[in-house]
Amino acid sequence: MIGRKSLCMAVLSLVVLTAAPAYAQKIVHLHDTVHRASWTNWLNIAKAEFEALHPGVEVEIIGVIRAEQVDKIAVMYASGILPDVIEVFPATHYQFVQRGFFLPLNQFVENDPDVSWDKFYPPAVEAARIAPDDPNGGDFWMLPTSVWTLIYAFNHDRFLPLGVEVPSSWDRHWTWDDLLDIGKKLTRYGPDGSVTQYAIEINSTNDRTLVWLHNGGGWPFDRYVDPTASRLNDPATRRAVEFLEDVWQHSRIARGGNYASAPMAITLAGPDYTSGHQRAGSTHTWSFGLNPRNVAGGSENVTVGFALSPQSEHLDIAWEWIKFLATGPGATEHINVTGRPVPWQPLADAWMEQFDRPTGWEHLFLVAIASPESYERPVIPNELHQIYQDAIRQVYMGTAPAAVALEQAHDRAQAFFRQQAQGS
Repeated sequence: MIGRKSLCMAVLSLVVLTAAPAYAQKIVHLHDTVHRASWTNWLNIAKAEFEALHPGVEVEIIGVIRAEQVDKIAVMYASGILPDVIEVFPATHYQFVQRGFFLPLNQFVENDPDVSWDKFYPPAVEAARIAPDDPNGGDFWMLPTSVWTLIYAFNHDRFLPLGVEVPSSWDRHWTWDDLLDIGKKLTRYGPDGSVTQYAIEINSTNDRTLVWLHNGGGWPFDRYVDPTASRLNDPATRRAVEFLEDVWQHSRIARGGNYASAPMAITLAGPDYTSGHQRAGSTHTWSFGLNPRNVAGGSENVTVGFALSPQSEHLDIAWEWIKFLATGPGATEHINVTGRPVPWQPLADAWMEQFDRPTGWEHLFLVAIASPESYERPVIPNELHQIYQDAIRQVYMGTAPAAVALEQAHDRAQAFFRQQAQGS
């Protein structure tokens, strides 16, 4: 027989267990560990703040390196344990949209008075939109949270001694012809004709040269998301690659590399350029300019966001979490901790205010991010990326003329598309 005291204790224990659990709701967040340590720090800070605002809620953050994500997301989905929230960006994760792994966000936004798509930068909205010919076409699959782009930084200490005017001081958008003219004035050659000092950095990797094709009015394929045919032999594409061939091989005013390479007059710059130079103790004066214009003068944006799992048992709190990160206090922390701008326009100025000694030109990153001439990093199969990159490498190394490299790449790409069509 159970005594009165034991019975009371049992009832009390039951009440405690049912009425006040340690966590009423737990959501799991799949974190892409390729992001810098500052991103991880931001998530941990945001987690603590969010849990303080939502007693009884736990956010568990699990890290998976990007190279392993594709297989792990597929396995977790098939096992019914896909995390509630997944860090995503189109170039890597759009394939899961097409397979129905992520939940459309339309209803969440429509029912939430605090979130509206017109308050995000338009290119970020398009990055979050499902392509018309895919299942759920036109719906939105992620909430944009962070955005990255590249424009150019001008080293005034290289321009001024030669009496060359810095393009940031002009009252017009500089052009490819301007770049050639400036580059020839600023490049230095040795007695043997070798280049001793380049004028401009033009990185030869595919995600740095595609912007030149885009701004030249061409593109390697017929569309930016899931292409179906090659355009590597089109005149506009060929003209853009021949321009790159000129600056690398003939006029030799440009070299490849990345924006952390030895300072040149005109260097690729990301949104953390100002803070990076402050940390490094650099003393030269610089300003920023948009990518030079030909047909267009846009940039390649990379928008990172958060998707919701259709397997989540706590969708309401998962939505509150990604909203907190994208548009709430978590977005402000993202700016402060990572140095990256956010695509939520009401917080744009907060990013420009974070620098100790701003140049006054940082706003051009936001201009590039918002520009209708910019584009989101394309969704292209790795095989096509490699075909294009092989052609660019030949041009950069001088092992094949642009026309020859592109014709060979076009044939390879068309063979890939034929094989894909037969397989489907």
